[in-house]
Amino acid sequence: KGIFRPEAYGTKVAASNRLPDGTNLLYDPFKRTVYFRPGAFGKDGRLDTLSLPNPDEAAASLLGGRMTQVEDVPSRPADLEITGPRAIEIVGACLPPSDNQLAEQLLLLGARREGELGKDPYSLAQRRLTNFLTRIVGVAPEDLRVDDGSGLSRHNYVTTRLSAKLRRWQSQQPTGPAFRAAMAHAGKGTLASRLK
Repeated sequence: KGIFRPEAYGTKVAASNRLPDGTNLLYDPFKRTVYFRPGAFGKDGRLDTLSLPNPDEAAASLLGGRMTQVEDVPSRPADLEITGPRAIEIVGACLPPSDNQLAEQLLLLGARREGELGKDPYSLAQRRLTNFLTRIVGVAPEDLRVDDGSGLSRHNYVTTRLSAKLRRWQSQQPTGPAFRAAMAHAGKGTLASRLK
């Protein structure tokens, strides 16, 4: 309601009778449109879990102001400080249950570290991930093809050689032990019943 409506953040909401059977909502991030089947909402009419296209501007609007470019960080204490889990903790929440939504967000978050993602975020994120794996980790370009961040697409592939090289590289990083602990293993996550 009010400022929390998707329209306040540049996302349109449109009714559609053409949604696949069993689907009440469909979010198209590229068109920034949520399509819903008429009658899909209950009494409260809630629509949850949308990524904000410009989170910094949204935060500024919630604080009653607007975004302003500055040369230096102000010396006074912050008006609001929002903290969250470290990236490795998010990886730990993502891997054991194989959370596809978190995986997609981690791809975009990682790619965003190198700069804006622009109008075609997935295409740029794919290139940045491929560049990182080939340039930093040292994998061969023919050992991977990236289509999405979750691995659900049939157009993704990685070789076992890439997996082994990435694990070896990761074990030499400061986050190596935390990354190893975050992975699914027998008795945990998607491997909960493995080796019983």
